[in-house]
Amino acid sequence: MGKHRYSISIAAPPEAVYDLFSDPDRHAEWESGNPRVTNRSASSLQPGTTYDLRYGGGSQAGSARSGRLTYHARVEAADRPHRFAISANGPLGLRAMTRSEFVPENGGTRATLEMELKWPIPVLGRLIELVILPPRVVRQELARFKAIAERESHTERQST
Repeated sequence: MGKHRYSISIAAPPEAVYDLFSDPDRHAEWESGNPRVTNRSASSLQPGTTYDLRYGGGSQAGSARSGRLTYHARVEAADRPHRFAISANGPLGLRAMTRSEFVPENGGTRATLEMELKWPIPVLGRLIELVILPPRVVRQELARFKAIAERESHTERQST
């Protein structure tokens, strides 16, 4: 089982950070692998909502998620603007839980992302994680996420 934790400070309010992070339709803007949402069970993302996240084609370099992979996701928690969590079943027997927290910090937000990955064969799973989810790629994705959230927050503040 792999456990991963990342934290980043973002100069944007928690509501804006939560809204961007919790919208799977926007993941392609910052996440490697060009993810696309299909089979969404409801228009709003509330606990119990399910959807498929398909990866493939047009990805940023450096991630094996660029292959044709599908994750079947279920929203477990949606407490705007504080926390968002999903569980997912993926290829090769992967079972994942992703929890995110958004806490006000110095006029912005401290975003914390925790991933718990369970594989049917743990040793093989850890090797797969090094290929599909290397820390360097996750940090690059979070940097892109941060840039989008801050740019949109800055634009929003200027228009009000």
